[in-house]
Amino acid sequence: MHCVLFSLFRAIWRMFRMLLPRSWRRAIESSTFAGGVRTTLGQTKQESELAYWRSQHRQGGGVLRRDDYYRSLTLQIADWQDAIHVTGRVVVDIGCGPRGSLCWMKQARLRIGVDPLADAYRELGISDQPMTYLGAAAERLPLGDETVDIVLTVNALDHVDNVDQACAEIRRILKPGGLFIGSINLREVPTATEPSIVTREQVESNLIGGWRIERLRVFPECDVPGDAYRYARQAPPPGYRAEMMVLWCLARKPEYGPLAEQSATSGAANHAELGRCDNDAHQRQNDDQ
Repeated sequence: MHCVLFSLFRAIWRMFRMLLPRSWRRAIESSTFAGGVRTTLGQTKQESELAYWRSQHRQGGGVLRRDDYYRSLTLQIADWQDAIHVTGRVVVDIGCGPRGSLCWMKQARLRIGVDPLADAYRELGISDQPMTYLGAAAERLPLGDETVDIVLTVNALDHVDNVDQACAEIRRILKPGGLFIGSINLREVPTATEPSIVTREQVESNLIGGWRIERLRVFPECDVPGDAYRYARQAPPPGYRAEMMVLWCLARKPEYGPLAEQSATSGAANHAELGRCDNDAHQRQNDDQ
């Protein structure tokens, strides 16, 4: 009986929380946040993340994939008119979630999503998506040095436990001349699922420091649920006080540098994981095309 009541309470609480403005939800979570280990209802960080995606899966009638959304968002962040820039490229999304964030990039040679919950996402149907998922943390990417042409991350850096280490890994795997495309939430109050505070200075120094900035903009995060990037498209109302900010950037790694010199002697072993991913994804990508 107690288990039934607890489950009912938890379901009602989740529904109520989703109706609140985002800043209120964060304030509630942070007031009971205990070191990033467990949420207010006794779930671990990963359990809470997975519970969210399961609820989204149910609400979507068993469908999570959103090609049009990710196509539109990625092109907006990079300020591209089309996807010609990904043609023949190896593209990796860090902290991808299960919605098939790279499925729309049909011109890419290889599409890889990295997420600690990738194995658990298989119950949500990701095996049918024409991209490869790798179960790994952003701080320990299972990819060789300078093997990736384009790295994408959308609202993921504040989900990691060690932002600086995640930044170092992104810099390590990106090829000289490669592109970083990022949407990064700044100054957000830590929660159980988003334990890290990311600053603009941190991004500019530890992630894209020394790279050519092709586009960078910072704007207020909209507090309306489901429309966080509204003020990338329009000006906020007069007197609007933003609690959180969003940074969008497109940055290019220099053609030459310390990592480029290291890669000259690293040999083919660095590309082993990409080769495995290529083989795993080959049939699914052919079906998609």
